Amino acid sequence: MNSFRVEMTAKYAIVRCPEAIDGQALKGFAPEFSKLVKAGPPLIVLDWTVTRSVVASFFRPVVLARQALRRAQRNLASIGMSEEVLAFLAKNGVDSIFRPMKNLEEALSANNTTSEPVADAVLSSKIVDTFTQATVKAMETQASVKVIPGQIIKITDMEDEGALNINIAGVITMNGRTAIGSAAICFPESALLAIYSGMLGEDTKSLSPEVIESAGELINIIFGQAKRMLNDDGNMQFEKALPTILQGKQLKVYLFSAGAPILIPFETSAGPFYLKVSIDKKF
Repeated sequence: MNSFRVEMTAKYAIVRCPEAIDGQALKGFAPEFSKLVKAGPPLIVLDWTVTRSVVASFFRPVVLARQALRRAQRNLASIGMSEEVLAFLAKNGVDSIFRPMKNLEEALSANNTTSEPVADAVLSSKIVDTFTQATVKAMETQASVKVIPGQIIKITDMEDEGALNINIAGVITMNGRTAIGSAAICFPESALLAIYSGMLGEDTKSLSPEVIESAGELINIIFGQAKRMLNDDGNMQFEKALPTILQGKQLKVYLFSAGAPILIPFETSAGPFYLKVSIDKKF
């Protein structure tokens, strides 16, 4: 794995991370790491002892690895993190995904004695219901658009998501006291144009920069409403967050959470749009 080095045993694999995890170091990392995730031992340990900096593009392969490991009832942990690296991960809301431990002994002990603390059914149901309510309210109050939530879909294959014809998405990371996750509002072009027309009060026919930016504004509004309800009722203490906007043809939206993502379709007169949510308990 280029500047990443792997040491294998029957019970665990240690991936020694380089001093700087940058674009050069990441070349070839994802496919090789994927092989280790598919056919490796029960525990993969990332050793950050010499690492002093890391780029955000490192998050995605690790998030996908955590999801795959969980499905196979295996695990991942990190050791040797500096305070600077840990602070950077926490700032981006992904520290829980990397599972920082004091040392290898603690990582092995945790893997042998505890199960993965995934989001339980009550927590998941509460967050999904709250985001659904917030989405309906935001669309009706901000855009005067009536939306009807549909049946929840569990995403097991990202290829299936390409068939939804998503063109624009607003994504936000959720970092709270007891839970971590991500949420995204995902639009086919026609649905976003209709909703933006409702927000503006006049017909909009093309994807201008203002229309695209509205996806970020909408997920921000939805998250703000959901955060207030969850913090007041569930004492989860979700922090403020800034949205990221994605644009492209047949987008597949990856969420920075080890929790299994779900998709909630919403019907409008201009066709469907989707809310994607993934949540996980914090360690």
